[in-house]
Amino acid sequence: MASIITNSSAMTALKVLRQTETALGTTQERISTGLKVNSAKDDASTWAIAQGIKSDVSTFKTINDGLTMASSALGTAMESATNIKKQIESIQQNIAKAQIPGADKAAIQQAIDSSLTSIDEAKNASFNGTNLVQGTDQLKVLSSISRDAGGTASANFINVNRHDLTMGAGGGLSMLKGLNVSDDALAINANAGKAQLAVDLSAPADQAGQLSFSYTSSSGQAKTVSLNYGDTATEQSIAASFMQTFGDQLKADGIEVVQGKDATTGAQTGELTFTAVGTGSKVGQISAGLGLSAATQASQAVLDFAADAAPAVGKEFSLNVSAGGIDYGIKLRVVDGATGGASGTALGVDDQGNQIIALNADDVGTGAGLAATIATALESALAADGTTPLFDAAAPTAAGTFGVTVDGGKLTLQSFATDDGTVADRIMGFQQPTADFSKLQATIDAAAKVATSAAQAFGTAQSQAASQKEFLSAMIDSLDTGVGALIDADITAESARLSALQTQQQLATQSLSIANQSNQLVMSLFR
Repeated sequence: MASIITNSSAMTALKVLRQTETALGTTQERISTGLKVNSAKDDASTWAIAQGIKSDVSTFKTINDGLTMASSALGTAMESATNIKKQIESIQQNIAKAQIPGADKAAIQQAIDSSLTSIDEAKNASFNGTNLVQGTDQLKVLSSISRDAGGTASANFINVNRHDLTMGAGGGLSMLKGLNVSDDALAINANAGKAQLAVDLSAPADQAGQLSFSYTSSSGQAKTVSLNYGDTATEQSIAASFMQTFGDQLKADGIEVVQGKDATTGAQTGELTFTAVGTGSKVGQISAGLGLSAATQASQAVLDFAADAAPAVGKEFSLNVSAGGIDYGIKLRVVDGATGGASGTALGVDDQGNQIIALNADDVGTGAGLAATIATALESALAADGTTPLFDAAAPTAAGTFGVTVDGGKLTLQSFATDDGTVADRIMGFQQPTADFSKLQATIDAAAKVATSAAQAFGTAQSQAASQKEFLSAMIDSLDTGVGALIDADITAESARLSALQTQQQLATQSLSIANQSNQLVMSLFR
């Protein structure tokens, strides 16, 4: 039946055309975006799952960046620990060299000090503000997230232990602080008991003359240097000329000479101080001629003990003096506090005739206690006659006398000679206990274990971080593939579908056109 009110054919054709255009729009959107699930309206369930996985992938990528930073920090710490281990090995080699007879321990100590400085600087090894070689706390590095059956996320961490490689108090390498191959590192001043000769010159007003200094070089040669001065010379100019003329020669022979300065004005004075700094070098005497006075000529040895200086039982200090033309030694032996006797007790003589005097271990636990106890013990030492005390508990004021003074941890041993130096009573040196190779070796072994353990731990943690980073990268790829399978469009299928829908669109359009023409046929009946 033909009707001008209701055109069923046109309505059907229009419905089909609308459906085709809707399907065509969906297909075109999938081709344009590459996604078959582009929003929640496409497939709410699948879209929600995909969004959760994408969120995890984004988190994993951030975690991977954190693992990269942590791996770099661990690598920096491992390099620092490895370098410290190399410096410790260098120290170990130098300690072995110091055991060779005739070894230049001063030069070896300089090399050791250089290595210790490098170790101390290595503590500053940090990456982006993260330092793993200071402190002992843990660094927590986020390594992954995991979800339970209910979808609740939990964090997983790699725990990296810091390893303290500092030499300060309480540090992992504190045993290296003050390591010394020539003594037990009890004294902290540069002189450390080496023989000195201190002279305060007083020049004549109108006489020329000669100033001479005798000494033994580090090679064992007895030498004398002499300076001729004019009748207009002052003590300051004589001292300065002596320094300028012989300073370099004496330094090469193991004798250091320093001109004094006024404490108030800073101006140079007529004081000269000679110190034996080279192995085997010895200071001798000063002689002055034609009125040049050296009345305050003093032979001395100075030690400044560290606050925590505490020599072990059995250690010995050795003092060498020349008195009344006789050279002899005094040994101060640290004895057990309970059984060894009081400080100052005479323990007899050794096979070289050296007096042995006790230092009670209970009295020498600090630098100040050590200095005071040594002073007390030396007051018990006897002169060559076997009855007269050799040292007085004060600075000497007369030629040919010995004195010992204490100022906190500073110990000064001193004697005076006559104006012309003919009286040879003098301090020839005060030696601290010699280094114990076994003790040094044990110290180095302990330090090496600390550095090796740190490097090993950092390397293991770095390997773990790299492995986790690789795992996360593979997981990210897997999750990306899974998400793609859920929401990515099959472009080949969508392309074929597009062609079919375009054909259907053309046919539906044509059908609608034909359906609309039926009304025109009805009109023709009324013509």
